[in-house]
Amino acid sequence: MPVPDSPNFDRASTRQARTGNLHAYISKSRVMEYAKNPKHFHIKYVLGIREPTNHWMIRGSEVHLAIENYYLNVLERFEDEGEIDDDLISYLPEDVTMWARWTEPFISNFLAFETDRLRECRRKGDESLFLPIEVEAEIWDWRGDDDVPLMGFADVVLHAASLSAVDSDDGVVIIDHKTGKVPDPKYRDDGIFLELEYYNFLFGDQYDVAAIAGYYPGFNELLIGELSDERLAEIERIISEIETLGKNPEDYPIKQGPLCCWGKEPEKQSSYYGICPCNWATPGGPGPTYRDADKQPFSEHAVE
Repeated sequence: MPVPDSPNFDRASTRQARTGNLHAYISKSRVMEYAKNPKHFHIKYVLGIREPTNHWMIRGSEVHLAIENYYLNVLERFEDEGEIDDDLISYLPEDVTMWARWTEPFISNFLAFETDRLRECRRKGDESLFLPIEVEAEIWDWRGDDDVPLMGFADVVLHAASLSAVDSDDGVVIIDHKTGKVPDPKYRDDGIFLELEYYNFLFGDQYDVAAIAGYYPGFNELLIGELSDERLAEIERIISEIETLGKNPEDYPIKQGPLCCWGKEPEKQSSYYGICPCNWATPGGPGPTYRDADKQPFSEHAVE
């Protein structure tokens, strides 16, 4: 995903140069990378080895951009026309090359989701509830002059009353759009729900947050995360560790799991699987055995 343009990144870099902090800022992506695997965090954010762009990143970027422009068009045209058009397709970017190849299932499902929202707003007699409150909402917590700032971008902030799945007509729902698979319930507490809690952590003072949610347009599924003091405490713990750790690789333990490698095909592995000293998915290691001792895919036609 491309980093949104903001002058605050320059301000953060200036502070980093002045303070000598290891990190210019702490973001949701950094918090979640550390939560998933501190060793990968070290590789990516301390050593500076970034993963190469792949198909899933391109898909995610293009779907996110199409949805972002859709919401901006909704705002702009409502200001001009004072009503919401029944044809929600008309709010998609005019340049169809931005989204056409993701029409099925991503864009089609997203429009179905939005159609349900519009129906709910009209049922309540107020089309203006359909309007997004913020699109690509940016927030920075600069804290003390020598601290590493915390930051985040929320894909969209919506009125809680516009979502029938939310048991409240008050406050807002902060939504993060996800173009991957809906995670298995057993992985949600330490994954998507912890990730969503970061938004509550940052935006909680700015908004009356009724709910935080991840929307998966590939499956038209909205996962709503309950606000959790326990998860907020975990976010704070991770931020504190990131701030205090230095460059020593031994201070970043390996946390192995299915996200390291989930198949024998080359594309079914973390970008850092080949350089991380874990043994997930190899003979004698934890998890299913997908690879040989050198982490190479087993050949179905190997010659003895």
